[in-house]
Parts: sequence; structure tokens; C-alpha cells
Amino acid sequence: MYKIFIDANIFLNFYRINNRENAENVLKEIKKYKKYFILTKQSKDEFLRNRDRMIREFIADLRKQNYNAHPNNIIATLRNYNNYANSIKTANQQTNLIIKEMNELLETPEADSIYETYFNISEINYERTTDIIDRAIKRKMIGNPPTSNKYTCGDEIIWESILEYCKEDLVIVSQDATFKDNYNFLQREFQQKNGKNLKVIETISEAIQLNHEIPSEELTFTESDILVQSEIQKYGELQDNSNWANIVYDALVVLNKEAKLSDLYKEAKKIVNQKYPEKAHNKNMEATIRAILQRYSSDSNYFNGKYNLFVPLGKGKWAIRDEKIFEQGEKNGS
Repeated sequence: MYKIFIDANIFLNFYRINNRENAENVLKEIKKYKKYFILTKQSKDEFLRNRDRMIREFIADLRKQNYNAHPNNIIATLRNYNNYANSIKTANQQTNLIIKEMNELLETPEADSIYETYFNISEINYERTTDIIDRAIKRKMIGNPPTSNKYTCGDEIIWESILEYCKEDLVIVSQDATFKDNYNFLQREFQQKNGKNLKVIETISEAIQLNHEIPSEELTFTESDILVQSEIQKYGELQDNSNWANIVYDALVVLNKEAKLSDLYKEAKKIVNQKYPEKAHNKNMEATIRAILQRYSSDSNYFNGKYNLFVPLGKGKWAIRDEKIFEQGEKNGS
């Protein structure tokens, strides 16, 4: 059996889920696997600190959305001005109510289901002792991974806590490059110190499967959708040919612009292996492809509201909605 350590940033990503019911279902499912999870004092502090920062950023963005009705003489005489002004007033009132609720979440985090799930996800909590902090500082000075930014040693403390307390096979769920890129070094150190196996993967659903559990389609899809959103933020919407949206689009082009999911999976995988081998490590590639189809289709509840590229044809078939979108330059960012 593998113990599972979930990086705080993985859970913070759940704040990006737009569908509340979907988020609650995912959190409820994760709780079922409580016996596998471990936490550290450092990761709990990082979650709370970054959660507060994210909420304050959300509040700051909302405050920018307060509008003014611009009651100058020309506009005020128009027939629809009163409806316009009342709509703005209502929108501002609702925005202020949302800001109030978010401030309440800051003051009483226990009312937040994501916070509550993370802080109660495990009965195993590794303490942060003075000795662990000293070893983490030494690790940072030597330059051994994992490495945090130059001002902190949070990842170093987490790793030293794990080395100190975890005596079972372990999976670290993290999208942080300091764990993924240094896997060989960390695996060797963990093996030498504790005589156990270490794996580093990107999703909770993958970790659960290592313990012969079968995660729901909803959890697998949600995590793939979060990875897609992260990629979009990193590379820009459709600006990089290796973006998953372009890969799925190109696969459908090869398949005469419509295909069954099974054929689409095969063609997309072929494109990845031939052109973008760095993406071949994605063990949830099929879920990622489905997430892309959903995010770029106005027929889906997960539509991103921007590029309406794909259309479901029923019975597991999908097609390109309008090939002119990419021909006009969006595909290459021109």
C-alpha cells in the first residue's frame, strides 16, 4: 500500500472548479480514501497562507468590477437609461454581497468545504521540529532538491518531514517541477533512508489507482480539466501548437474532421509521441482529451466561453465545429 502526500497547490486548484456540485462531489470522493493520505505541518501552513492570498486576489478582482452609470446629459435622456442604471446598481449590490461572503470565508475557514476537506483528509500529520528545520536549511545551502524559492525552504521542510516520519511506500501528488524534475534523486534518497519506494505523479486519481482503487470518472475528468486550465495559463490560449487543444484539433483534422472517441484517442496519442514526447508521460491522456473537447464546446457545461471548436455528434463521436477559426490565425497566435 502506498501512502499519499498531496501537495497543497493540488488542493488549491480545486478553487478553480466552476461547478459547485462537481466540486462537492469530488471532495466527498477524496474523503473516502482518507486512510491513504498523510499531511505535514508545513503543507497545512502553506495551504492556509496561499488560500488566504487567493481569496484576497479574488476580492480585489471583484472590486474592480464596480461600474458607474455615467449619468451625463446625453446618456441620461435616452429611453433605456433608467433600466441601464438600475441594472448597474443591482450588479454592484450583488458584487458587494459576494465580497462580503468571501471575507466571511477568510474569517471562518471552517465553513469552506475545500479547507475543511484538506485539513481533515488525514489522521497522520507530520510535525515540523527544530531538527527538521535545521536539516531543511542545510539541504538548501547544499543545493539538494527539492528546492523552494530563494527566500524560503518550505519544500525542503516538507521533504525532511517525509524522510523523518514516512516508513511506507509513498506517492507524492504534485505538479511542482522541483519534485517532478528531481524524481531520480529523491527516489534514491528515500530508498536509502527508509528502504521504501517513491513515486511522483500529477493527480490524485492516479495515486488512488496505485492502491488498486478505481476513481470516479468525475474525479479523473476534473483533475484533467484543472491540468488543461494550468496549461492554458502557462502557454496562452491556443498560442502554442503543443497545447492540448491544438493536438485534439489536429487529430480530428487527420480523421476527416469527425471521429469516435476511441479513434481520436489513438490519433492524438500518435501526434503526441511523434511531435510532443514531453507530454507522453500523461497517464490520464484520454481524460485530458475529453476535458479539452468539453472546454472548447458550447454544448458542454464546462465550456470556457472563448473558442467554440468542437461539437458532440452523439454516441461518443465528436467533430470540428468550424475549421475557419484556426485558419484565421488563432492557432498560431497571429
